[in-house]
Amino acid sequence: MARLISTKFAYQGHGFEFEYSNEDGDERCFMVCACGWRTNIESFQNPWSVTEVKVKGNDHLKSQGIELSGVFAIFSFEND
Repeated sequence: MARLISTKFAYQGHGFEFEYSNEDGDERCFMVCACGWRTNIESFQNPWSVTEVKVKGNDHLKSQGIELSGVFAIFSFEND
């Protein structure tokens, strides 16, 4: 199973974690900010999901007036 692992980035009340849900056999991943913002990470099972996370995280920070670019996740294949 593939997982995104948070880098524990934190800045001015913003920090990102990942939540996973499994509804009717459909696994989903959400990127959740400490401020309450959340978004679906559609590519979470693929290595390029790190790029999706970076773009969405940077866009969120920019919308909050924070001009900062960060690395918010690493990608890992985990064995169950």
